Amino acid sequence: MGQLRLETCDVLPPWACDSAQSTPSAGSLDADARLVRCRGMVQDVGPTQYLRGAGDEAWLEQTPVVLVPVPGEGERERSLVDRGRQTETAANGHALTNGASAASRALSEVVACFPGADDWVRSLNDIVEVVGVLSSPTAELDEHATETDGLMDVWARLPCIHVRHWRVCVRHGTHAKWNAPVDAGENDEDASPSTDAYAFLVHKALAPMLPQNDPLLAHYLLLTLLSSSASPPASRCSLHLSLPPSTPRTVARHTAHWLTQGLQALAPRCVALEVSVTALNAREWTPRKDYGTNRLERAPLQLPRGTLVVLDETTLEENGGQLNEVGVRNVRALLELVRDQTVRYQYDYTSGVRVEVDIPLILITCGRGLLASSQNALSVADVRLPLPPLSPDQALDVPVDARCRAVLAHLQRAPWPRIDDAMAQHIERDYVQERRDHPDICEPGTLQRWLRLASLEARAHREEALTLERWSRMRAREAARLERVRDERGG
Repeated sequence: MGQLRLETCDVLPPWACDSAQSTPSAGSLDADARLVRCRGMVQDVGPTQYLRGAGDEAWLEQTPVVLVPVPGEGERERSLVDRGRQTETAANGHALTNGASAASRALSEVVACFPGADDWVRSLNDIVEVVGVLSSPTAELDEHATETDGLMDVWARLPCIHVRHWRVCVRHGTHAKWNAPVDAGENDEDASPSTDAYAFLVHKALAPMLPQNDPLLAHYLLLTLLSSSASPPASRCSLHLSLPPSTPRTVARHTAHWLTQGLQALAPRCVALEVSVTALNAREWTPRKDYGTNRLERAPLQLPRGTLVVLDETTLEENGGQLNEVGVRNVRALLELVRDQTVRYQYDYTSGVRVEVDIPLILITCGRGLLASSQNALSVADVRLPLPPLSPDQALDVPVDARCRAVLAHLQRAPWPRIDDAMAQHIERDYVQERRDHPDICEPGTLQRWLRLASLEARAHREEALTLERWSRMRAREAARLERVRDERGG
């Protein structure tokens, strides 16, 4: 787990100066207190607290939430290939600006107390940025707040930010509009790049980080980065990359590690999870309510919207192993994530609350893999492609820099294309003809996969509507992909 950066802020950032979301109780705080700035993910939400106002004022409401480091952002920082990050980060507003002092501290988690009891602040997994006054763990809340089942005693042990200004950078679930930006940066002008964004990312950023500089595989990687399960035509694309079963474990792990490092350098947030028997048996991967502390326990699958997840099965033990009860639950949770885009939050006396998520997925295996071999999971991902191994003595040039990340952000903000009536009729005729000509390879989910891939490809080219040309190119790429899969299986 990473650390939250709390930076002393002498001058408010521009978004805070213009923000209407500021606490009405700010005047009750010490005017000489130093402000801190923090960006984190809402990991847990507490019940509304009631604080006594100054003098004869009425009781004031506030909602406490636990902020933790945003999963996947720390990994990106460690994986950046270029070394000019300080300039870029300052421009994006995620590090110290001219309005902040050099003083900062790091914490694993912090309580942020928001004014009022608005519904929006109760959304788990939102990414928020706050400016407020930091207080050390004290008994202050015990003096003014009404305890609820001992919860305040537990939460009062954490450092607390009394929030004065805030903004939501990424909303989770139903709070997120399907065509809204995945992330709101400090500078949102994000002018269109003067180059073909699709060609630039495929040939200049993604293909060089792959064995054999493969443009077809780079194309499907880009579609995965642009995919979403929250759009009106749900255009999800999970990708299964399979190394040959005979690949030595050291080679497989080197290949997966190298690809993951490149993706972490490019994607805004990327989390790599090692899928091994040891890791699956060790702990719960889904959030669970701890009624002893009245806290939701942190778990690997509690992630904000748009986080790219790489499931690495190259770490599976060569001699196999036995899954315990926890491991079996974790495998079931991964299958639900891959197939249904849901994560089951565990509460006592229930079978769990299934929470819809929007998480692009890449599965890397040696051969078929554990998840794909599980019961009723013959086709665990939407798209499968063979992945050539990379020798341990090989190193690829990964030219990921600020420009690559800016172009990707530009495409992730692109609108989803519409499908006109004439195009829909053509698609229907094309599918019917395919079923007649190739009934052996035309599966029940083929049409849905075609629609997803064609929509993603049109979005990658920022087209307002799906065209016949884009549909034809999608069909050609799918034919090339299936040919590779057949060659891998020996015809």
